[in-house]
Amino acid sequence: KCWKGDVFHIRGIVNDIKVTKSRQGEPMAYLKIEDVSGSASATLFGKEWLKYGKLLKDNQLVKATVAVYKEKPLSLTIRELLIIDGV
Repeated sequence: KCWKGDVFHIRGIVNDIKVTKSRQGEPMAYLKIEDVSGSASATLFGKEWLKYGKLLKDNQLVKATVAVYKEKPLSLTIRELLIIDGV
């Protein structure tokens, strides 16, 4: 079970990337990360989006450090992202 604020590492396939802006006008994106156990919604905010956004594309394998933003349905905030090449 995950609780709000828990931080953990996951690996999965990124899909459904939707780029938008925050209420403060900062760039951000919503996306899904899927693995064999299911999928979760994730958000990539401001400086993380600026750091990783141009590298990110659908059907890409990633390893991410995430924090639980909401428990039900599971929603994650991405803190760090590593794109795994050659898959």
